Amino acid sequence: MEFTLEELRLATDDFNPERVIGRGGFGEVFRGTLAMLERTPLDWPTRKRIALGAARGICSLHELRIVHRDVKPSNILLDEEF
Repeated sequence: MEFTLEELRLATDDFNPERVIGRGGFGEVFRGTLAMLERTPLDWPTRKRIALGAARGICSLHELRIVHRDVKPSNILLDEEF
């Protein structure tokens, strides 16, 4: 899912400094709410597929001697096909 700059400005109150919740590898991280975002519960087979995909990705990083150190659900990005 892609968002326009205007949608992100609305969601973060025009990137209000009071909404900064941290700093990531690419800059500040803002708290915001995207009105159009719909969350539907995932079934267990889909959750398992996501977990296995994330595990394969981490394994590939480890083979390159890279350790992520911050693996959590909010750091796993999904596309339309999960």
